[in-house]
Amino acid sequence: MDRDLPYWIAFSRVPSVGAARATVMERHFQTMEAAWNASAAELRASGLDQRTVNSIVTVRSSIQPSEEIARLERLGVQAFTWNDPAYPPSAP
Repeated sequence: MDRDLPYWIAFSRVPSVGAARATVMERHFQTMEAAWNASAAELRASGLDQRTVNSIVTVRSSIQPSEEIARLERLGVQAFTWNDPAYPPSAP
């Protein structure tokens, strides 16, 4: 399993964090784990707007990335990030 996968899944549960903002964080922090653990000031410095930063800071206290993976496993769901070789290629 990709070490960052739990953090990708956790971020997917944060309102206002989609592909564009995930890309901003991935480029700035290099890993989604680092982004998840970043301070509000660090998130803002990455280029995120204040509304998104507030959303992340508020929601992440109620989300445990490892529990998100366990929940998906119980449901029989397999998750991928766009960095995973098994991720489907983009449509032309």
